[in-house]
Amino acid sequence: MEQNILEKIKELLETRSEAEIKKELLRLTTFEISEIINQIRRGKRKLFILLPPEVQAEAAIFLNRKSKKTILPRLGNLTVSRFSHFINYDNDVCDILQFLPEKRQEEIIQNFSPFRKAAMQKLLKYSPETAGGIMDYNFVIVDVDSNFLEVKEKMEAHEREFKKMPAVVVQNENKKVIGYLSLSKIIFAIPQNGVQKFIRNITFVNDAEGETNLIKYIRSGEQILGVVDHDGNFVGVIKIEDLAKISLKEATENIYGFAGVAKEEDIFDSPVTSIKRRSKWLLLNLGTAFLAAAVVSLFQDTIGKFVILAAYMPVVAGMGGNAATQTLAITVRAIALGDATLKNSFNIIKKEILTSLGNGVIVGVVAGVVAYSLNYNFALGFILFSALIINLIVAGFFGAIIPLFLKFLKIDPALSATVFVTTATDIFGFLAFLSLAKMFLV
Repeated sequence: MEQNILEKIKELLETRSEAEIKKELLRLTTFEISEIINQIRRGKRKLFILLPPEVQAEAAIFLNRKSKKTILPRLGNLTVSRFSHFINYDNDVCDILQFLPEKRQEEIIQNFSPFRKAAMQKLLKYSPETAGGIMDYNFVIVDVDSNFLEVKEKMEAHEREFKKMPAVVVQNENKKVIGYLSLSKIIFAIPQNGVQKFIRNITFVNDAEGETNLIKYIRSGEQILGVVDHDGNFVGVIKIEDLAKISLKEATENIYGFAGVAKEEDIFDSPVTSIKRRSKWLLLNLGTAFLAAAVVSLFQDTIGKFVILAAYMPVVAGMGGNAATQTLAITVRAIALGDATLKNSFNIIKKEILTSLGNGVIVGVVAGVVAYSLNYNFALGFILFSALIINLIVAGFFGAIIPLFLKFLKIDPALSATVFVTTATDIFGFLAFLSLAKMFLV
């Protein structure tokens, strides 16, 4: 998002040109709109209410906590109900309602469909960052002695009523959930066949378990988890997509963790001077970080099938970032001392690539062995080993060439090189890791 757009919106807010404000906002992506609302100090609610309900729905999800606390309590119940209708996931609606008093929550959910109303009443009892807060009520329960024709009929009835394809869990004669049926088995099964031979084991988690702890359950390789309350009663399911969202969120947080700059400032610089010096690179880093996130999004199907990949993505990015930082420190110091010049730049780059190759083999072997030991998957260990070698070579190459190139352009490499180098290691690291995974695992 360009800074002049933000300034233009601020000016229009001063002139109270609502039609012009709305016109400018609707030219932007929903994420950009949310960013503008997050950044302005005054007029957050005004900008939000100018948006159509379907845009409000998406923007509300991207708003930061401060903006939600400022805007949502000042909206009417009908407004919240109207844009909530366009939000697909009950969990996201629940996150929004958490910012309202309980009385208003109850009033708003009265406007929902009976199914969503019941789901919301249950979800609002949980913290949004627990298994109970992210679980899904979109499932049907079938008996262990059912056949696939009965299963399909029950699924179709559910879909007609709630407009969603449900997960299918199986209960025994004592009404206790014992497993689930995969969608692929249901689609290709002979209708008259019984389901008993096709039941897959289900892993149960407590409804109070924190969402970050749920990542460990992706090793089970199952499509859904069962959620139980403190009495052991079955209360909902967590689908593989939900686990993937949690894992990707963790990976994305690691991407943003590499956004620091390496400029040594004078301690007596004014805050304005420091802000001007840092902000442009921080904003640029934000944009380049989204490039890495875009690369990850290209492999959503691969990650969805092998969610364990998301657990190792931070390893690939982290090691690349660390290796790049080492190379940057050496190269920037050499530039500052006058030891690194355009004449000897080839030898510097060559040396750093060979160094990174050697380090890549060492850490790759260790990481590959650890991955194999934890998951008993040779392909996964080999993929991690190969990706780390590739990414450390990338780190060595870009860690050396970028500060030299920036110096040639008369741009301070100590201030700006980190932005470009970490972007390169994130993008090429994720691309190598996920491409190899797609080749050898899918």
